[in-house]
Amino acid sequence: RGHWCPGDLQNPDCYDVKASPKESLIDIDMMPYVDFIGEVDGKEAITAYLIQYKQPNRRFDVAMEEIEAPTSKQLYGRYNPSVFRPVIRFRNVGSEPLKEVEIKYGTKGFKSKSYKWTGHLDFYEETTLVLPGPIEFDEGENVFEVELVKPNGKKDQWIPDNVMRSTFKSLKTLPLDFVVAYKTNKKPQENLLFIINEKQDTVYRRNPQQCKPDMLYTDTIHLKPGLYEFELTDEGGDGLEFWAEPQQGYGYLRFLDTEGNILHHFISDCGNGQFLAFKATPEAKLDSTVSQNAFFIYPRRTRDKLELDAFLKKPQKLRVQFTADGIPVETHEYTDFKSGTFEYNIGYLPKGRYVVEIYVDNVLVHKDRINRD
Repeated sequence: RGHWCPGDLQNPDCYDVKASPKESLIDIDMMPYVDFIGEVDGKEAITAYLIQYKQPNRRFDVAMEEIEAPTSKQLYGRYNPSVFRPVIRFRNVGSEPLKEVEIKYGTKGFKSKSYKWTGHLDFYEETTLVLPGPIEFDEGENVFEVELVKPNGKKDQWIPDNVMRSTFKSLKTLPLDFVVAYKTNKKPQENLLFIINEKQDTVYRRNPQQCKPDMLYTDTIHLKPGLYEFELTDEGGDGLEFWAEPQQGYGYLRFLDTEGNILHHFISDCGNGQFLAFKATPEAKLDSTVSQNAFFIYPRRTRDKLELDAFLKKPQKLRVQFTADGIPVETHEYTDFKSGTFEYNIGYLPKGRYVVEIYVDNVLVHKDRINRD
């Protein structure tokens, strides 16, 4: 793709075309690629497969396609691990239209649940279904199981594709009292923050109308023991920060305990938003695997000025070093630093790519790449 990174692998587009007895003509019309900027020519590599088949061999046959939640698959990581809503996808591969199917599901080691789906799926049509929750789990890794039985009330004529399993990890544990530290970018009207409980009641909400640009808000949350889901939504689809849109500024989102320790980092470059399901308990302890250092460099493409937002667990020696091809070209040192924002002007440096290295007590803890345009 021109002007852009290649992105992740995508699912193919599949079209079921009924063939005539003699000759069939398939006409594929595609939107042309036009380089409006005139700098980079996009190239398209297209692969297509034509698969011919006779009538289905079985009248009643349903197949599991995917368990989207709960799962540890990276493809569905934006909404996992989930706690309230199992999400599955299945397909009708029988010749008869699928009008109902019984679904047995649940976490291994817990009592299985049952749900009867009704609808209409013709041959090879699929549907995504949100099942009634919640999703039970033990500490550590869990296995979620789904089985499809009795399509249209009949015995399924091909059993091997009726069962699917996924693995998922237990939820993050947070204390009953914690702080949502939310710094807005220049477009806070695009962002909504909220927490819901097991009853789907909203127990915390920060509306866009409550926020001003480039402001830090710290909301102290008081929860009862239980399961919760937090979500940040972004109507613009460009997150709290996006390197290609430096004009929107940058924001960040962190969960802190009441003593200021970081409980959870959220990535600012998050597109449509962020999601976190968690368990609130009075026995929660600080997770030693969560870094207590937080650094944010903005913008990553600049002609002169850039900012560094830094947060340390305790006052320490901080060194910020700009390098080109591994050679230091600018260094700044700070003693007894805890948190704050620095502004640097690198307009005098030659155009090119630089690496910003951050050292805490002479130990390299963070690196970021920037471009001096």
